[in-house]
Amino acid sequence: MDAILHEIWALPSLAPLPSRVEEGCLPALLTQVSGAMRALTAAALYRRLDRPLVVVCPDDTAAHSMAGDLRILLGEEPLVLASRDLVLRDTDVVSRQEEHRRLRTLDALRR
Repeated sequence: MDAILHEIWALPSLAPLPSRVEEGCLPALLTQVSGAMRALTAAALYRRLDRPLVVVCPDDTAAHSMAGDLRILLGEEPLVLASRDLVLRDTDVVSRQEEHRRLRTLDALRR
């Protein structure tokens, strides 16, 4: 798998990305990269730079899909910070389970 991740940098449109990130040109925005190529590019960048990587997805479904792809590509369990559920009405009972899960994820990211 690492050979495939290494070969991504042969693509002219992606070749400058690692050096731009190392130069501090952050955040890096990938455009014209879709589907599985997003996960391949993120995994390749993670391997190449050997530092934490944050991928922002449009929604929880996309985030969990990306995490699944990265899990397969990298053999590591990525952290997923789920979005917050907004409650727009008064409720007598509130579950804090999602809040606790988000706090655990934020603590793991901090470490």
